[in-house]
Amino acid sequence: MQFYKLCSNAIVIAVMFMSCQTAWGDNNSRFMELFSYEVQNRAFALLSVSGSEVTRKGDIDGEFWAAYHRLEALNQQKYTAHANQYQIDMSPTTMTEIKNGLAAFIGNLFPETGLGIMRDATIVYIDKLKELESLADSEDKGFFNYVVMQEEIQAETLTLLIDKKYEEAVKVFDDFINQHKSKELDSLI
Repeated sequence: MQFYKLCSNAIVIAVMFMSCQTAWGDNNSRFMELFSYEVQNRAFALLSVSGSEVTRKGDIDGEFWAAYHRLEALNQQKYTAHANQYQIDMSPTTMTEIKNGLAAFIGNLFPETGLGIMRDATIVYIDKLKELESLADSEDKGFFNYVVMQEEIQAETLTLLIDKKYEEAVKVFDDFINQHKSKELDSLI
């Protein structure tokens, strides 16, 4: 059994760092690479938390996944204009859908291990987003600061979830969402 757990952990780690394939034409800058990856990461997160929200509804952590879904719905709204500006398709690629399927499979087999890997990967990923923010045009700095902050919130809430502090995690999500949503988004979240 230990061998299978080790193998599944290796697969999850590989999947989490698997490059989400996107098309950016001739512009292969580091900024475009990072932002394209982040847009696919948000597509992955939306798929992933949507599934978790459905399967965990009524469970002790069900409201956590519903709150996480609310964050990802907000992210979709906030990212749209910037993704369009850089001509990045926000639809999940085939690779993103495969990544979601593999992560769900491993997460269902080893939920605690999967959450730990997810949290650890999120923490590591924050540095990539800080690099993305540093490369952004000055007029876009506010948005890319938001990109970093929403990932930091995810790391914080995943830690709270692992510590079984469900209500506190939901409050952190909801406080962040309420602080960052605009009035025109209220009906969509």
